[in-house]
Amino acid sequence: MQKKVGREYRIPFEISADPFYSERNLRYLESVMQDVKDGKAHFAEHDLIEVD
Repeated sequence: MQKKVGREYRIPFEISADPFYSERNLRYLESVMQDVKDGKAHFAEHDLIEVD
């Protein structure tokens, strides 16, 4: 890996912005919040699932 970094003068993987803060996701979250405020969102209680 060190040889590749030295040869290519870059890290061997791509770095991208966090998709959580993308315009598309922010619009989606705003629409979900509006559904909650308007009473359109349906919530159901459920048991937690244990993962071993």
